[in-house]
Amino acid sequence: MSSRLNIALDSMPLSDDYHWPIDYDSRVVGEALVRPLFSAHGESAEPAPDAAETAWTVDDGRTWRLRLDERRRWSDGARLRAEHAQAAVERILSRPGSAVARLLDRATGPVRVVDGNTLEYRFAQPTAFAREVLTLPQFAPFRAAVDGRRATLGSYAQAGAGARGIRLARHDFADEGPAPAAEHLAFTSRENHQDALDAYGDGALDITPTIGFTQDQLDRFADHPRLLSRDVSMFGSLEFGTRATRFTASPDARRALSGLLDRGRLVGRVPGLLKPWSQRSDLWKRAPSAPGANAAQATTGARPTGRDLALLREAVRGERTITYADFPPNGEVVAGIREQLREELGVVVSGRPVTFPAYVRTVVSGDYDMLYTLTTADYPHLAALLTPWHSHDVAGARAGLRDPVLDRFLDRARACLNRDSAETAWGLAGERWLTLMPRIPLVQVRANCVYSQRITGLKISGAGFLAFDRISMNCAE
Repeated sequence: MSSRLNIALDSMPLSDDYHWPIDYDSRVVGEALVRPLFSAHGESAEPAPDAAETAWTVDDGRTWRLRLDERRRWSDGARLRAEHAQAAVERILSRPGSAVARLLDRATGPVRVVDGNTLEYRFAQPTAFAREVLTLPQFAPFRAAVDGRRATLGSYAQAGAGARGIRLARHDFADEGPAPAAEHLAFTSRENHQDALDAYGDGALDITPTIGFTQDQLDRFADHPRLLSRDVSMFGSLEFGTRATRFTASPDARRALSGLLDRGRLVGRVPGLLKPWSQRSDLWKRAPSAPGANAAQATTGARPTGRDLALLREAVRGERTITYADFPPNGEVVAGIREQLREELGVVVSGRPVTFPAYVRTVVSGDYDMLYTLTTADYPHLAALLTPWHSHDVAGARAGLRDPVLDRFLDRARACLNRDSAETAWGLAGERWLTLMPRIPLVQVRANCVYSQRITGLKISGAGFLAFDRISMNCAE
């Protein structure tokens, strides 16, 4: 009996360091190889224990003690030890400029081994959402490769790789999980999504990519019994670069543009791929609007009139261009923005599609007018989206955002250990962020994939990834 799952990627991973994924496909493959301390694949909104059994704070939320699950075994049979989790932190510290490293207290030492399966983590600031942070693959226990082979703590180990594919095999020390489990995972790059759908139709593919559908393709599967869909924590926004100084200098202009744009119209052409952004979106829904606030205005801003409309007309004056990665459905969203600006303000805005590598270079340089961008929450908490805008953090510094009120709200929210109080604190931080609106949130992404009748148990996580060790096989090929 064959128990190989054939899985499509939209492109080959840009790196084979799955503890430090730099692109979506690296993270997809890494879900089978890397076992995080806590998992975002659980049924609850709260992270579930994985390589770790439990974690608790021993002070105000800066120091967290964590106990590993000593039953876990690496693919070579070695037991999970505290030094393996410590090694992951040492790798993080080797990249001091990374967002993950900035979370840690590098001055007094960010990690300490207490005993064979217990560690203490020290964060730079009180971090009530430490369990969410510890879902990051960068914190997952790590062992260096020996003779070119790297042991894995996930249920699968690498079995081979080529120019267009990656093969994994379930190792002898994997968790039992659902039975019968797939013995092999075969990932193949299919950059044309229609090719993946054709292969699925021919029985050569068991799982399609969770991104890359066009609306027409999705419509053809609308009634398919094995279409899997989920709103994920990926958000499409409009950002402003060094060529858009009238917007970067004016929160009022940004709010006016936000209030002008009809998000329902933006997603109208692609309703199965996107939904209008609001504070009721995943992650944001943990931060309720202030009591008595108008829901529509709280999420998008009031429709501009009078002074605000005049300010917006002045801000969009001149040649305007929106750059975006040429990948569906980004073009449809940008076309919708351009259409609304033309209808409402009489402004002709150009669209500039670029390849993904060119898009990355554009983001890093900041040398653009307007940019339609997709932002993923690195971990399952609103803090992942808001704390980078603190004046001492990377997004805030890059945007020149210096707002003591936002800083104060973020500091309070980070340190709040009581769940109810934390929701209120993050709500205040979210409201302040929306007042400043350093980027304009527009849409939330909906992940979709189709899977074969050979498997059960497949689910999409809130981040858009698949838990391969939860899948069971129904029958042979």
